[in-house]
Amino acid sequence: MDKKPDFTDELWQAYLATEYCASTPQGEITIRIDNVHPDLDRLLESHDAKQWAFITAWNPFSEELSDEENSTRHDQLVQKVKELGYVAFEGAGVPNNTDWSPEVSLLILGIDEDTAIDIGVEFGQNAIVLGWQHEVAELVPCRGR
Repeated sequence: MDKKPDFTDELWQAYLATEYCASTPQGEITIRIDNVHPDLDRLLESHDAKQWAFITAWNPFSEELSDEENSTRHDQLVQKVKELGYVAFEGAGVPNNTDWSPEVSLLILGIDEDTAIDIGVEFGQNAIVLGWQHEVAELVPCRGR
């Protein structure tokens, strides 16, 4: 993606190196930026969906919060996604850098790019992961919108 993020290159590189994992009825799916994911494509097909997003509500703007605060924020994200009527599966962003803990997240099926970015903005995220069936996963900045 050619959009320039409003945060450090080091942070952007950390997001790029993160593995985005979700537990689904078809098993664990691990998403990596700039890769195609056949297991995710099959999951999308089984839900008649063409696109997806991976979003967390944890640690807004990469500022670490307590587990309690993060848990409350995640519950609010789950409620928001339910209210919008999307199918979602629990997951976590697992950073390559061991200084960061995994962040509880949602893999959301059928969500369009604008809605996904709006949710990322609402929950104070620097970026979210987006993808379309049979295409590579992309890291997309939320800030500056």
